[in-house]
Amino acid sequence: LISLNFAYVLLAYFIINIFYSAKLKHVVIIDAFVVAFGFVLRVVAGALAIDVRVSHWILICTFTLALFLAFGKRRGELLLAENSPKYRRVLSEYDKNFLDQMISVASAGAIMSYILYTIAPETVANFHTDKLIFTSPFVLFAIYRYQYLIYKRELGGDPTKTIIQDKGLSVSLIGWLVLSTLILYFN
Repeated sequence: LISLNFAYVLLAYFIINIFYSAKLKHVVIIDAFVVAFGFVLRVVAGALAIDVRVSHWILICTFTLALFLAFGKRRGELLLAENSPKYRRVLSEYDKNFLDQMISVASAGAIMSYILYTIAPETVANFHTDKLIFTSPFVLFAIYRYQYLIYKRELGGDPTKTIIQDKGLSVSLIGWLVLSTLILYFN
């Protein structure tokens, strides 16, 4: 059984997706914000499903990280659109320089909110450790590596594929998981 609040979040997610598909995916900046907000709703739904409180910092981190990936995807799509007559209508509203700035701002927000999450009093109290800050280098490396892949290899068009296929990102993710597990379970 699900809680009523979980059902509300699910309904909101469904309604937002309808609006996104019908109109919002064609509105510059809003298209990326709606995608990012969808990820925040997933985090909230997950927390409601397992009945835990969600940190404000993790919501901000989720939002800014999703914005980072969404703007990176738009940049990749923009590069593909240069060689194709068929592309998303909204891409005509973007350009590489603007997207580069949005990617930088979103990545900085994701990094800072993650670091602040790891040292937030509620996080330290929930996990009984102040050592999660030591996982930050893995997060920094992953974001910088992804930016490298966006700018130097032009691989931002499919974030899922890029994350799965890049060895540097895989090693960073595994390192983060191992260190987080060691900190949380062997503190």
